Amino acid sequence: MQAGHKLSARTGCTLPDLFKESWVLIRGTNLGQLVRTLCAAAGFEPVAAATVDDVGTALGLVAMGWGITIAPELTPANPESAIARIPIAGIQIERHNVLLVRDGEELSPRVAPVIEAVRSVSRQRIAELKDTSSAPSTVGAERGAFLNC
Repeated sequence: MQAGHKLSARTGCTLPDLFKESWVLIRGTNLGQLVRTLCAAAGFEPVAAATVDDVGTALGLVAMGWGITIAPELTPANPESAIARIPIAGIQIERHNVLLVRDGEELSPRVAPVIEAVRSVSRQRIAELKDTSSAPSTVGAERGAFLNC
């Protein structure tokens, strides 16, 4: 986050608070469509400072001060980037990730370790969420929409 951004000290916000902001929008994704739909429901159309193809690029531009974007809470960002994540009141979003393998491939020496790694990370993230949130946990679910500015 750019030092001194007016939202940096806030503990949360609402979508109507953001109508005058410049946005880094993501095209061609469910997240991009969701952001536009949420803004429309809040009574405004986001003014695009940039439109990109993926969340990682959006967060990079946000870190450089191009604007704000909305991303799920667990979206990774470069630890060296100065991005503040601020919860948006009234928005509850879940994303479920599914790992599919062909029947019998779960026993493959190449696939079994991947499956176990995914399960291990899921268990770890659920434990972390339980430690930091009173919300019920769901395996593979990601909660919350966060303003990244």
